[in-house]
Amino acid sequence: RYENNYVNSNNPIEDQHTQAYYKDKLIFGVYDGHAGTECGKVVASQLHNYIASALDKTKLPKIPENPGNDIRKMSEAIKKAFVNLDNDIVQEDIGKIYTSPLDNEKTVKKQMMTALSGACALVAVVDNETDDLYVACTGDSRAVLGRKIKNPECKEDNFCDKEYIYEAVPLSVDQTLRNELEVKRMEKEHPNENETMFIRNRVLGGLMPTRTFGDSRYKWSSKIQKSIVIPKFISRRPLPFYYTPPYITAEPEVVCHPITKEDQFLVMASDGIWDELSNEDVVNLVSQHLEERKKGAHKILINQTKLPPSLLIQKKTAEEMKRDKNNLIISERKVPAILTDSNAATHVIRNALGGSDDKYISDLLAIPSPKCRNYRDDMTVTIIYFDK
Repeated sequence: RYENNYVNSNNPIEDQHTQAYYKDKLIFGVYDGHAGTECGKVVASQLHNYIASALDKTKLPKIPENPGNDIRKMSEAIKKAFVNLDNDIVQEDIGKIYTSPLDNEKTVKKQMMTALSGACALVAVVDNETDDLYVACTGDSRAVLGRKIKNPECKEDNFCDKEYIYEAVPLSVDQTLRNELEVKRMEKEHPNENETMFIRNRVLGGLMPTRTFGDSRYKWSSKIQKSIVIPKFISRRPLPFYYTPPYITAEPEVVCHPITKEDQFLVMASDGIWDELSNEDVVNLVSQHLEERKKGAHKILINQTKLPPSLLIQKKTAEEMKRDKNNLIISERKVPAILTDSNAATHVIRNALGGSDDKYISDLLAIPSPKCRNYRDDMTVTIIYFDK
């Protein structure tokens, strides 16, 4: 069982989400595009096919003989699928420059946007035969597991309100320059470039995530970019300090988690959600939704759940506020979380936007694109339930 929903900030929305079934496996995806919609759409429409093809070529015994080896093979197959799709996106589109007529540059440019735009990808593969959950992450979308466990405070001699509590277990790590492991990986791949490679906490001063699909400006050789791509298709100047490409990879980090009876659900969401809510916030919201729905509750306030610092919209234009950031008022509001949606993904999004403060949410959603991008990102949530 699964639920999902989304709300756009960009117009059109750059997020995508998918669900697919392959043999005894369920494949879920959340994709966060940037610099256009083209790459995200291609990845969303093709990645599950690439994964299915890679798994088809992976010879796994019907009866597991060496579980550790099988997990390694599955993980490598998923990684290969990601890398192969990205290679096809980046290399195929550069080939179109050479094969298309010169007078058809408008068409070629449109096709090239798949490679020039980018996308983060978060994929969960549920293996129903082995009860294993694989999470593959390229970029800064995030997957968090909600587990129902015995409350450690509940002991024989100690009274407690709740016998069981939910804990948040992250199954992915954001791949940005805030991730020390990613910084070390890039420093190893590009020695003596750390002073020029990391500018304003972005790769070469431009890209926030350190792993993405597309974003060929960070992958193509300098020769290709200087002689063909930049004069014809990119109006911006070449990236500074572009010495040893590629700087970005689409290869994911893959985690295998054996599903247990304590595991209740997995939340997959684009970074627009995690900008507003912590792992614990989201798991609390989904678990409260689960528990209250079991009681048949309709519309209630849930224990004054504290949402993160929120932006108060002043009676000024977005341009004025962007010019004078000191006029943006940040406050530690205690806003009650509200449960009014039957869909738990909608419930998470509503509370990320402003909880029970309907006026605030209304004002926030009324800001037109692209101005609203100053206040919120595209938000996409998929929740997978492990019903036993």
